[in-house]
Amino acid sequence: MKSTTTAAESKGFYKLSWLQRIGFGSGDLAQNLIYQTISMYLLFFYTNVFGLDPAVAAVMFLIVRIVDVIWDPMVGTFVDKHDPSLGKYRAYLILGGMPLTGFAILCFWNGFSARCSTPTSPMWASRCATPSSMCLTALSTHRSHATRTR
Repeated sequence: MKSTTTAAESKGFYKLSWLQRIGFGSGDLAQNLIYQTISMYLLFFYTNVFGLDPAVAAVMFLIVRIVDVIWDPMVGTFVDKHDPSLGKYRAYLILGGMPLTGFAILCFWNGFSARCSTPTSPMWASRCATPSSMCLTALSTHRSHATRTR
């Protein structure tokens, strides 16, 4: 029997229909809106609205990125080795989206009153920023794998 795979398909590249392209694009748009809001605006929010010292906020974001360095390969390995009943990547979208929504809201929750900085504010901020970054990793890892494997 003759194989019908092309050279590009053997390397993991597949021709996508326009509906699939729009689906991937809209998913990436939604995920990147949340990611950019958390990445770019959160530091400004924590220093100017929340009232954290910029040095404390910088160290907090450094710790979040160090956690990401450890967490990202773990999630990638987990996704590659498991095949949930909901589908290879759908389970991570369904189960990762709800916690991300909650943590994204909590990242900005305590800033409604001006200058609410207390000694526990950096702990509150890091307890919200770290899990939201971890949820973002769980949601975005599947996209990098979905176009390579079928």
